[in-house]
Amino acid sequence: MLKRRQLVDSLAQRGVEITNARTAVPLTLPSHTTMLTGLLPPAHGVRQNGVTFKPGPPPLVRVLHDSGYSTAAFVPEKTLNHHFGLADGFDVYNDEIKRDPERALRLEAERRGEEVVTRALKWLPTAKRPFFL
Repeated sequence: MLKRRQLVDSLAQRGVEITNARTAVPLTLPSHTTMLTGLLPPAHGVRQNGVTFKPGPPPLVRVLHDSGYSTAAFVPEKTLNHHFGLADGFDVYNDEIKRDPERALRLEAERRGEEVVTRALKWLPTAKRPFFL
């Protein structure tokens, strides 16, 4: 656990702190679609969770992939499942999330951040440089 904490601290020291961030829409799928396309919901058409994104201009990840980047995503919840169209351009799009049988009535499923990070860290040594994770 200490090694992970040191990694996070190291990233934080080299990173940028954003203290005034905003979102185009306070829903997971539309917000991620905006981040990956640079388009607002009226332009990309995803205004709620569960809507399939139909690409127009290539998303950022496709551009990076086609420019030689290794690309991977490890998503924490079913809202970002590849069926909704955000996997284009990713070499790896890990959205394998098991439903908890005791919570079968919930509409969404998720996995703990620790599991997401563990999978991403296993992928990282295999990525050629540069990469987008």
